[in-house]
Amino acid sequence: MQQPSASSAPLIRAARAGALCSALALVGSILSAAAAAPASEFTEQSNAGSALYAARCAVCHGATLKGGSGPTLVPPTLPDMPVGKTTAADLSRWIRLNMPLGNPGSLSQAESHALAAFIAKENGSYAGPDRISSANAGAIRIGLKR
Repeated sequence: MQQPSASSAPLIRAARAGALCSALALVGSILSAAAAAPASEFTEQSNAGSALYAARCAVCHGATLKGGSGPTLVPPTLPDMPVGKTTAADLSRWIRLNMPLGNPGSLSQAESHALAAFIAKENGSYAGPDRISSANAGAIRIGLKR
């Protein structure tokens, strides 16, 4: 292999510097994209459920889901739900048909799914990444007790 001439050395250094800058820019853009990645659909749904809970549920169930005039939701204690076999569909349906206490049936299916997502996340029984929907809620087991 032939050694580069003295006159070509600056060109080689410039080419190496350019390649290094390009590589660093690529790494930077990858890291920026990773840092700015959107939240999972489940996280967005759970966040919506959290806001809905604060507005419509916390007055009875407490700000931390540990109860007040209503029962604790950590873990949720609901009648007629088998321990260890309750699904997100069961919880969502129960919420939609029975809550809020003064106006049962007033929540939409999307709202009851969002509340079920929030409660499941807070109980550590489901964390996504898929949002709770009518298509998958029956397959998502959540922790309940009597």
